[in-house]
Amino acid sequence: MPISRGQFDRGLSFQQLQILRFLEGHRDRAFSLLEIGEGIHLTTPEDAAQVADLQTEILHHIEHLVRKELVKIAKVGKEYYYAIPVEEPETKPEAKPPSSGRASRQ
Repeated sequence: MPISRGQFDRGLSFQQLQILRFLEGHRDRAFSLLEIGEGIHLTTPEDAAQVADLQTEILHHIEHLVRKELVKIAKVGKEYYYAIPVEEPETKPEAKPPSSGRASRQ
């Protein structure tokens, strides 16, 4: 099955691309592994017996995205959360008034 050029260029698996798209669709929020699994319809609350295995699988994919700096990780309390990194606005150097080129006389 062919893959998109974006997926090819980024070197992402289908699952990694699903995770990335989910997080990009919710840039203003951070999610736990379980929430990401639910968000990409990989886990549901009634899958409790399989949650640990699925979280391990999701973690494997997220670690790849973190290494590529496409996803940021932060520990809040006892839980790890994942989100799309916030793009910092570029700061421009402070403008200085143009000098007249003359030395001041004293």
